[in-house]
Amino acid sequence: MSSIQPPPSQGAVVAWSAGQVMTVRVAVGMGVGAPVPPLQLREGMQMSAILALASAAAVLCSNPAVHDGDSLRCGTERIRISNIDAPELAGSPKCEARRRSRSAWCDDAAGEAARRALAGLLAGRRVTIVRIGTDAYGRTLARVYAGDIDVGEWLIERGLARRWR
Repeated sequence: MSSIQPPPSQGAVVAWSAGQVMTVRVAVGMGVGAPVPPLQLREGMQMSAILALASAAAVLCSNPAVHDGDSLRCGTERIRISNIDAPELAGSPKCEARRRSRSAWCDDAAGEAARRALAGLLAGRRVTIVRIGTDAYGRTLARVYAGDIDVGEWLIERGLARRWR
């Protein structure tokens, strides 16, 4: 395995084996080696392209606005925390009697508790958004970290969310 370590301000480590897919570990604002999922790139890409992709994948978010227990906004970007499901808030269309979704977790009190807990966890902490993709509603799917805490795992451990099925 070979690796390139760019200057610390670049925040990425690139590693590959000859003829293999490269792995880029993004660690923006958290130090190299932070617990974030790797980006997969093909060998032969220019370092500038790799670093551009790495910096687009993870961003710091100051003062995120919490919508519910599994989604928030960073500026105008709508973000859905990946691989978790939190209870719906009161009035959610997913929980209306005529449209009730089988997969919806309809518990107003638990939904509000998850929303409050998420807002409390993110308040005053460095929040890092690691983009993974988009969902069916056009929201960014992302791993979210409050400092070094994986927000999705933290919510699951407290019974405020469950793993996405």
